[in-house]
Amino acid sequence: MGDRSLCNGLLWDWTHWQNTPLTSPFHLFTRLLGQLSYGLQEPLKPGPVR
Repeated sequence: MGDRSLCNGLLWDWTHWQNTPLTSPFHLFTRLLGQLSYGLQEPLKPGPVR
């Protein structure tokens, strides 16, 4: 990995990924939220960036 940062903080990464969906792991993050909320009445899913 060298000097490359893999995580800048959840909120920054989340908004950056959501605003650049074609070049980021946002689809994986969305799937992860769905898996983490398995069985909940209201699944976790990202909303619009404000």
